Amino acid sequence: PYLINNSPTDAIIKSKAGVFFCLDKSHNKLFRSLDHTETWEEFDAMHFDSKAKSFTELYNFNVDSWGVKTDRSLFFTKDNGDTWQNIPNKNFPIIRNLINDQNGKLLSYNFFLNKVYSSSDYGQSWDVDDRFKDFNNVIHIIPNKFGGFLISGIYKGVNNVYLSYDLINFIPVNGNQFKPQYTTLFDLNEKMVAGFVYGEGIFLSRDGGMNWDDFTNGLDIFRTDICYLNSLFLDSENHVYASIQYDGLYKTVKPLVSDNVSVLSNEISIFPNPFNEYLIVKSSFDHQSRIEICDVQGRLIL
Repeated sequence: PYLINNSPTDAIIKSKAGVFFCLDKSHNKLFRSLDHTETWEEFDAMHFDSKAKSFTELYNFNVDSWGVKTDRSLFFTKDNGDTWQNIPNKNFPIIRNLINDQNGKLLSYNFFLNKVYSSSDYGQSWDVDDRFKDFNNVIHIIPNKFGGFLISGIYKGVNNVYLSYDLINFIPVNGNQFKPQYTTLFDLNEKMVAGFVYGEGIFLSRDGGMNWDDFTNGLDIFRTDICYLNSLFLDSENHVYASIQYDGLYKTVKPLVSDNVSVLSNEISIFPNPFNEYLIVKSSFDHQSRIEICDVQGRLIL
């Protein structure tokens, strides 16, 4: 297990700015590193609430804000842990996973509640988000590299991984490459996302979630029904870290090589390339444009 100040660790998450937050294995201590894990500061639960005994969750609200939950309260920070603000206890039943929808709202979803909630005031008040009304369950939501979102869950009765740019229209992207019975999604960097399928392993996508490769790398614990992955992230050298609940931290021996499979030209982004059933074209043009797509022999097909 990965040790911090001689304490075995459990959950660990990393911000875009390279700030790390981590819980020890007993969930009695919170650690923060501002120098890419070279040194760590230590906080106990009573630092947040004088009557709290332990921590229960770590949250990544968005690239600029983080959350930590004790057995009594939930707090968020906008300055990488220098100051923290409390979220009222009355909102605890709906708070589980948290993400920013990039339009000023915080989304909270809980697999067991079968609903997605949104808040425009950092969790002080919540409403049911009707954009997800056709989902029976939402397991996980993460942003992808093209400005959209990947959502794992049951949509109109079908369990899959879906892509959406407006959180209204949802395109299935798994393509039966793995069984999506319970898929937790992880945003590794601007090029890659990963999915942990409970009981089946870790899968990696280099094209925004359209195609997936098995990334379990022979570590059979990821394929068991007793493994729960807290977090998955890259270090500065592209080594993959996997934080397993109650079992510690694992690191890949070799760094991960990322491929950019999108075509970027004249402010146009096209993916996946090549494509089969779906093609997504994004442009930042502020004027009307015409796009023609040809096959490898130069014949116009679209």
